[in-house]
Amino acid sequence: YLSVPLMRQLTDEQVLAVIGHELGHFKGEDTQMSRQFAPLYFKTSMTYHLLSSAGLIAWPARTIIDIFHELMEPVIASQRRLRELEADSCGAFVTSAETVAHSLIRSHYLGRVFGAEEELTVRYRMPREEASLKVRAELEASSDFWQELSAVHTSHPFDSHPPLLDRLKSLGFASLDIRAAALLEPSDSAYDLWLGAERRLDAAESQYSEMISSMQEIVELKTADAATAEGRALLEQTFPEVRFPVSRKRLIVWTSSIAALCGFTSLVPLLISTGLKSQSLTGMFLLLTCWFTYSTWAKWSREELVIRYDRFFVKQWSRPAEFSEIDRIHSNSVNGSLMLTIVFTDKQPPLWRRPLLTFKRRNHSLGLGLFGASQDQIVDTLFRYFQRDRPEASSTNSQPGSRSQ
Repeated sequence: YLSVPLMRQLTDEQVLAVIGHELGHFKGEDTQMSRQFAPLYFKTSMTYHLLSSAGLIAWPARTIIDIFHELMEPVIASQRRLRELEADSCGAFVTSAETVAHSLIRSHYLGRVFGAEEELTVRYRMPREEASLKVRAELEASSDFWQELSAVHTSHPFDSHPPLLDRLKSLGFASLDIRAAALLEPSDSAYDLWLGAERRLDAAESQYSEMISSMQEIVELKTADAATAEGRALLEQTFPEVRFPVSRKRLIVWTSSIAALCGFTSLVPLLISTGLKSQSLTGMFLLLTCWFTYSTWAKWSREELVIRYDRFFVKQWSRPAEFSEIDRIHSNSVNGSLMLTIVFTDKQPPLWRRPLLTFKRRNHSLGLGLFGASQDQIVDTLFRYFQRDRPEASSTNSQPGSRSQ
């Protein structure tokens, strides 16, 4: 697609230079290389992400993947920078080197303008026209911005694009006045020439307005302060408390399996000997089995997983897990049931009230097999609530039966 805001700010020749640049990536088979290499890189990244919660035993594998990334990322970025310069030359072939140079300068400048406009429109609900005038006036008067844009610097090893001056130098226009070229407004834009100055794209304008409204709602939710009555009411309305009780049917199957196993074990003394001592041991084991089965049923039959906008917990935890204290959450399939791994930012005492191991650790687990709702539904709800105050969180499928947030 072609960006309508960009078409309104560039000449027709400059837009053709941009199109020529993008088609240069296809000519150089950049997209084919990306399709071949991206899946491998994605799999290694997700494998590393999952191994990060596996503890010391996964350290060798993580180290190997770390070395692979350290070696490959600078090489990949270097190749991408070279391909950007080659794509610039394709744009120059379609139009001219000077046109490409002006389109690059205008694109760098407009990218900053559009980004700042969007922030003012979304975060502060400023009208778009007012935001545009404000941003342009501030950037035009900002000496720091022009120095940054004109600075001669070496690309960071991981940068995928060369610096602007390197691209201008490659085109033979390193001495071009960047400030004058950036502020040069076209007399007739590509949009005016190709579509007509009076033509309105109502559908596109409507979609943009809907996108801005949606982003404003997201920002409002992310910045809502739970300490205020208004903010707490908004969060509770958008993220209402959800409860997932334990399934009685699943609990019966689980406790029955445990009782059968313990009951069979209690009969072992009778298989060895039929004396009074063996009978006493069997009777004691059977009593313990009954007690354990009853206590397990009593403890879990009224259990439920509660998810709120800022935390989640089960009744047997000594305290809730606050989202603000959690770094990430994994869900992995173990014998057909999903197991949550909660990775805290800092080491925490055990969440369960009477744990077997009491030392502090970052990773804590919760099985979802006994809860009545669909396990995927629980995970989706938890991820959606968890990502509320995270700037760019998103759930990803790393492999079948495994997800992370």
